[in-house]
Order: sequence, then structure tokens, then C-alpha cells
Amino acid sequence: MATEPTTPKGQRTRQRILDAASKVFTRDGYVDARMSDVAVQAGLSLGGLYRYFANKEDVFGSVIRDLHEELFRRSRSSTPIAENPEAPPYEANLGYLQHYHARSQTSSTS
Repeated sequence: MATEPTTPKGQRTRQRILDAASKVFTRDGYVDARMSDVAVQAGLSLGGLYRYFANKEDVFGSVIRDLHEELFRRSRSSTPIAENPEAPPYEANLGYLQHYHARSQTSSTS
């Protein structure tokens, strides 16, 4: 796995790659996705892409890791269970589903 960029520009480029990779994996599936497709979608050269990620597995792992973190953040509840035992699971599931739905709508229109 490549190291995380430390500059704002590097962080933006890495995020652009991950956004592009998410679109390519959604469109083509993991097996048929190619690093060159990700590079084109991100507007980078293939060499530029490899400065951020070692291979397709590395990009995919980062896409999945970031998605997992997003879903985890969205599935948190702000209501203490002592106040209302039903609220935390409801809020957690609602947040997760709303985020999942929003991502699926974005992926299907891209």
C-alpha cells in the first residue's frame, strides 16, 4: 500500500482517484476493472496513479475501507440508550440506509 499523501493537493488527488475507482468498480466490476480505466476516469496518467497506489488490490482496498468508514460514521446515534432504548438502533439504521441510498443514486447517475 502506498503512503498517504501529506499535502492538500496530494490528498485531493488521492480522493479523486478513489472517486474514479469507485465509479469504475461499480461500472465494470472488480475483475474487469483495469488500472488504466481508473487513471482515465481520474484524469491522470497511469504513472501518476501508481504514485498513489501499488496495484488494483490496493485501490480497491482503499475504496472499501473508506466506504466502511463512511457507513460507520453515518450509523452512529446521538440519542443515549438510557433516554430512549429504541432511538439508537433506529437512528443508526436510518443513517446507514440513507447514506447507502445516496451513494447508490450517485453511482447509478455517473
